[in-house]
Amino acid sequence: MGEKEEKRVSVIIPVYNTEKQLERCIRSVREQTYTNLEILLVDDGSTDTSPMLCDRAAKKDGRIRVVHKKNGGVSSARNEGLAQAGGDYIVFVDSDDWIEKEMIALMVRFAGQYQAPLAVCGYLRAAEEKRKGDMQEDLPESGEKQEKKADTAKNKEMLISSEELLEYYLLEDEKIRIPHSVWGKLFAKELIGPKRFPIIKRTEELLFSTEIFCEAKQCVYLPHAFYHYCDDREESLMHCGDAEHTVEKEIPLLAEQIRLIEQNGFGKEAELAYFCFGKRLLYFYLGFRDRMLKKEARRVKEYAAKHRGRILRSLKGEGIKKTDKARLFLFVWAPGIYYRFVLWHDRRGKRITKGLDIG
Repeated sequence: MGEKEEKRVSVIIPVYNTEKQLERCIRSVREQTYTNLEILLVDDGSTDTSPMLCDRAAKKDGRIRVVHKKNGGVSSARNEGLAQAGGDYIVFVDSDDWIEKEMIALMVRFAGQYQAPLAVCGYLRAAEEKRKGDMQEDLPESGEKQEKKADTAKNKEMLISSEELLEYYLLEDEKIRIPHSVWGKLFAKELIGPKRFPIIKRTEELLFSTEIFCEAKQCVYLPHAFYHYCDDREESLMHCGDAEHTVEKEIPLLAEQIRLIEQNGFGKEAELAYFCFGKRLLYFYLGFRDRMLKKEARRVKEYAAKHRGRILRSLKGEGIKKTDKARLFLFVWAPGIYYRFVLWHDRRGKRITKGLDIG
């Protein structure tokens, strides 16, 4: 272990019924060029062969510890991992994803270089990449030269402030991609402190990450996609089984997120969050109306009416397109009319939501 690896990194991997992808995930962590790792496999009551695979991996690598627990969901598993973690830094990896060999080494290096408590890297969804051969063939060699100067510039690390971090996150910027998911990030343990994940079905990372973003004075962003995300597991928000959760849990969490941002003194970013919140409500409303989920659509209307004043005020912000202002203005005042307007444009082959970046 070299001098540069004096900081220990705890890698927390919640595991639940991912026997087909688990070994790939573990292998990608074990083969990191940064070796001072504590690898915590938290088996959340899996019913397939995942527990056996975890135990077998621990026998091969002394850095691996396995925790077997009753099923409690991914938040419960992550919280258990945090309780067990003894590293200076924390990294979360989902058990059906994988990471490139230099991810942790570069994150630790730049976090230390810039004295940043948070590092975030780029990522690729499975649907975004066309990969040939096995995983090892896809891992780029250390120091691989880029063919174009533009690509080199694009992959240079960046130091960004908490205000910029929140803005990129809220706007779902396409170039600087910062999701609320905890994977693809390196956290200083003191930044997390006593924070834990709420035990809910979905969007469990939303408030956790938002609080982190608010408290991190600065963040290092590495554009290269070191994290490979298996999006096959993600289901549509508009599935009937998820509609109730969206209305009863997710929308209130989005409203709480705005309160959290405002509470931490980010007034401008809170206004931006209200704009994004309005777009989410519009998205949910159209989806529920299209699927004839009248009860859920009615609830979204109620949320839009409740937050109408702040959403309208957010439309005065800089950089908001006139078309977005018009759409949200009409939606918050008359959702039903807006929906009929959408149907009219559909019939003309010009979906009114086209071009509205609602994520």
